[in-house]
Amino acid sequence: MKRKSIAGRIILFVTALLLIGVLVVGSVCISLALRDNIKEKYTMTETDDGFLFTVLKGAVFGKAFEVSDVQVNTYMNDKFCGADKPLKNIRVYFHNNESDEFFAKIHYFNHDLAFQGKVDYTLDKSEGVIAASLKDVKIGELSIDGIILNALLSGLAEKTDNVQLKDGLLYIRTRYLYELGDLSLTLRLEELESGDGMITCRTNSLTLEVLGAVKDYIFSEKGKELFQRIFS
Repeated sequence: MKRKSIAGRIILFVTALLLIGVLVVGSVCISLALRDNIKEKYTMTETDDGFLFTVLKGAVFGKAFEVSDVQVNTYMNDKFCGADKPLKNIRVYFHNNESDEFFAKIHYFNHDLAFQGKVDYTLDKSEGVIAASLKDVKIGELSIDGIILNALLSGLAEKTDNVQLKDGLLYIRTRYLYELGDLSLTLRLEELESGDGMITCRTNSLTLEVLGAVKDYIFSEKGKELFQRIFS
């Protein structure tokens, strides 16, 4: 009986130590995650709302064009961030021959958290997406990866249009279909390359897209019927 009593006490003692250890580690992790030393990184200090105009201007003839990180950040903050969205602030820094950096404030589990990391990406023209891989990710001062990172990204992707998470990669849609009456137009990204403080892009030519759509309509049954009514 005495041996069983001693063994039971040892088990209880070890269990208590493990629980204390878990609580200590958990409290340290929470403390690190709640720290925010990057406010100046994700806070917009200047804005430029010329992103869409620059894209459309270049897309008219499908020529390469440059977009500054200020234009991209302004557009992303207007499009993806807000009081009713998980992303509160976001800012990207583009680099030549290096991984791009991102900084953000996100709302997760009723807390506003500082989020940062680096991203490498590839453009998949056939699928119409950018496949982005995140690394060196931190929440506050807590480094995260694996299951925790996937869970976080999955939650964000579910609440953000045009973004999906699959096999640890974020897939951002870059091909859009627009219906203008009986005409269908597609705008798709053809090239994407980072530089210092900017990215170089090229889309398909909207001029050729419009001409192709008009041609398809003319030779369609609806187009033929319209021309018959006009010239009959």
